Amino acid sequence: MASALCAMGAGIAFFFDPSHTATPGSDAYWRVLAQGSGARTAFLACFAGSSLCAMGVVRALRHLLRVPPAGWLDWLAQLGVLGLAVNAISYVRLLGGESRRAAAYIQGDAATQQAIASFSLVLDPQGWLTFGAVGLFLVCTNAVALRSRAWPRVLGALGIAFGTAYCFALLSFVVGRADWVPLAVGAGAIGLGPLWWGGIAWVLWRTPDDHAARVE
Repeated sequence: MASALCAMGAGIAFFFDPSHTATPGSDAYWRVLAQGSGARTAFLACFAGSSLCAMGVVRALRHLLRVPPAGWLDWLAQLGVLGLAVNAISYVRLLGGESRRAAAYIQGDAATQQAIASFSLVLDPQGWLTFGAVGLFLVCTNAVALRSRAWPRVLGALGIAFGTAYCFALLSFVVGRADWVPLAVGAGAIGLGPLWWGGIAWVLWRTPDDHAARVE
């Protein structure tokens, strides 16, 4: 539920974040980042918090699938945790250094600006782990849940759509269409994310105590 609430907070902060109206990489974009914004800070903090909270749910989801032990499912769970961890670290890095980096860009000469623009504070610039790994985990986990009826079918279908949005974000980077990424992330992490994480919170809350004990 905390992950769902953080995702909702990120969605609300996004609409008040002045940087989302500027073209990424443009002079106006760097100037907005250099000035700093409470909405931008809230957006980054909420996104980091959502991933951090979600990491604590992956193991419980694996047990809720009610299927025999399978190495590939355990591997997907670890892959999901890795992607969420990288995402959390990336947004914490942005939270701590984005505005200072933008200020240095504005004050620097052309060579300095080129050097700063050539690298990112994000650990996974193309999103192979943050989008690809998490998306694959979500799609496969919810597909297995549909088959085993581990949670309601509507929630399983919602989870597949959630994961597909993440995979689409990765595809956007791979094909060089970065302008598609905000749409994919907005529909997935901000739109479908709170609904799915909230539904999973309900499923875990309704899980009998004896099953929870077996999870431990």
